[in-house]
Amino acid sequence: MELFARGIESELRDILSVSRAAAITGPRQAGKSTLARQLQRAGIVPNYFSLDDEATRTAALADPDGFALSLPRPAVIDEVQRAPDLMLAIKQILDQDHRPGQFLLTGSADLVTARVVADALPGRVEYVNLWPLAQAEVTGRLASVVDALLAGVPPKVVDAPKGRDCRGGRRGRVPGCAAPHSPTAVAVLPVLRADRARP
Repeated sequence: MELFARGIESELRDILSVSRAAAITGPRQAGKSTLARQLQRAGIVPNYFSLDDEATRTAALADPDGFALSLPRPAVIDEVQRAPDLMLAIKQILDQDHRPGQFLLTGSADLVTARVVADALPGRVEYVNLWPLAQAEVTGRLASVVDALLAGVPPKVVDAPKGRDCRGGRRGRVPGCAAPHSPTAVAVLPVLRADRARP
């Protein structure tokens, strides 16, 4: 299965090359675990541990300090919010060992606001928010509008379909027009439209 290149991947690689740890946060199903796996397969963070795995989560909850110390590093800890006390154990490791790229954490958007994280990890972990797939990621054009504007080059839209031209008629979606890429969205949209049509 071909995976889309995510816009924040190069930023994460840069962070892990200079910071002790990085954390990918964002909404559910945005691709945090998939991106972490990609970085693991690329050898950036070669060891992967998911707290969705019951045995791994049980070990992390029972002895957070021992669990964190036993991990071969660099390590991904996926769904880290499932064992909140693990944050303090990671803090102790990062306070003693200042080498870059030791941990890549993933967790839900509320990970940053959790009290234990607010107390434990500021200044030790750099956070990067991952949003659901953007149209630029789907098309493989990761150029940033902001980068272009800062470089003094205003973006140009040439031959882009507009308005009704995006519908595509019986032939389907027109390339370059936004499309629902989530299977859930594809399944739910007809139901929502039907609900709105009712008096």
